[in-house]
Amino acid sequence: EVGAEHETFYPSPPACLDVSVNGSRLELNGRTVLSLVVRDMSAEVAHERQLLAYQQELERANARLHALATTDRLTGVANRGAFNDRLTEEYDRAVRYAHPLSVVMLDVDHFKPFNDTFGHPAGDAVLQRVAGLLQHTARGTDTVARYGGEEFALLLPDTDYAGAMVLAERLRRAVAGGGWEKRPVTVSVGVATLTPDTADAAALVQEADQALYRSKQAGRNRVHHGSSVVPQLATARTPAGG
Repeated sequence: EVGAEHETFYPSPPACLDVSVNGSRLELNGRTVLSLVVRDMSAEVAHERQLLAYQQELERANARLHALATTDRLTGVANRGAFNDRLTEEYDRAVRYAHPLSVVMLDVDHFKPFNDTFGHPAGDAVLQRVAGLLQHTARGTDTVARYGGEEFALLLPDTDYAGAMVLAERLRRAVAGGGWEKRPVTVSVGVATLTPDTADAAALVQEADQALYRSKQAGRNRVHHGSSVVPQLATARTPAGG
């Protein structure tokens, strides 16, 4: 019919299949015949893809669990457990190879009166901001951790007395110059450096903590080192248990 519209239908393309093909040559009545065996692998491939997706999701879940186990939930920096694990590793390495190692302990000055005056949400915001300033000022190789309450700790691998004191002062200035709104916020800082007389990793933290309290007793917002003299580099020795 002239002018009539005709609609053309095209068959849908066949669905893609995952197949395996095995071929072999056969001699049949003097002729070479190619034999092909085609096997539908769709079910097996789908199963493998499901297993891969499950494995990837499991890896992501494990990564999330690891982050929860090693990260302080309020501030986002390492928690005390993660800090202690890293401290043990770095202490053993420093002792074995006679590398320098330092620890910095910081405490937010007059934090309880701040909480009492402005409330716990404002106090939490201060801790978060302090953690961010420490993280921004520290080097990529350093470990910044919330040690407990308003106290923070930093692990400084391959850092001697002079380097630790320079970084500690930078940390103190970074917090003091943080542009605080409600009132000035400062930190008292204590530093300790590995020496041949350091008994173990815990002793290094204790020395830094004692230096921190000397900073508080001296008026706060300052840096003290655990030693009154420049510590000498520890000679290499076998770590405990090594």
